[in-house]
Amino acid sequence: SQVPCKHTCPAGIDVPRYVQLVGLGKYSEAVAVVREKLPFPGILGRACFSPCESACRRKHLDEPVSIRSLKRIAADNDTGLWRQYSKQLPPTGKKAAIIGAGPSGFYAAEALQKAHPGIAIDLFDRLPTPFGLVRGGVAPDHPKIKSVTKVFERIASQPGFRFLGHVEIGSDLTVAELREQYDAVIATFGARTDRPLGIPGEHLAGSHAATELVGWYNGHPDYAELPFDLSQSAAAVIGIGNVAMD
Repeated sequence: SQVPCKHTCPAGIDVPRYVQLVGLGKYSEAVAVVREKLPFPGILGRACFSPCESACRRKHLDEPVSIRSLKRIAADNDTGLWRQYSKQLPPTGKKAAIIGAGPSGFYAAEALQKAHPGIAIDLFDRLPTPFGLVRGGVAPDHPKIKSVTKVFERIASQPGFRFLGHVEIGSDLTVAELREQYDAVIATFGARTDRPLGIPGEHLAGSHAATELVGWYNGHPDYAELPFDLSQSAAAVIGIGNVAMD
């Protein structure tokens, strides 16, 4: 039968293998195992909802293994040893355009670089900086910011890769124009709609979603004009998770 933690992982990461490597202090090797399935171990180590831990067999003995935290530890101590096995091939003359510079866009870029070494990739976004609300929707000093910066620097260092900000598809460029210029066009639009609470009064004036407030605080252009009244004597935050703390 399949190991429950690996079977429960949406990406099918070989959890027992990388947990064992972390236990041996082989952090780069553990990161290499995670990267067989996903390119963002540092982000996952902080933001994954970790269904693997709920399925961990260890809970029947004492408590589940802290799988997500081990992923974060491995990523934070990664020396980049796995990079020596990556290959750089000369340009193939093929070009791809990716619309949207969030996690899906960078995942697509890395997947293309692996599947088609030598391909040139242009990553477009209407915002001036990559990673959208992953960067602009959390507190400025959040550890996740350092993780996404590392991901961007690694992928951006690949030959033929360009990030093009301040480009809105549909006005500055059309999909038809992209299809004329590139061999492939991949759309990775964001899903930024907040989940409603479903309670009376949540849409009244003065009530705002956490992403709105943090985005406004970070200077995210989508929230530049929100009518926050910070002169009130009190504020209530509904929720006790990471976003509530931010």
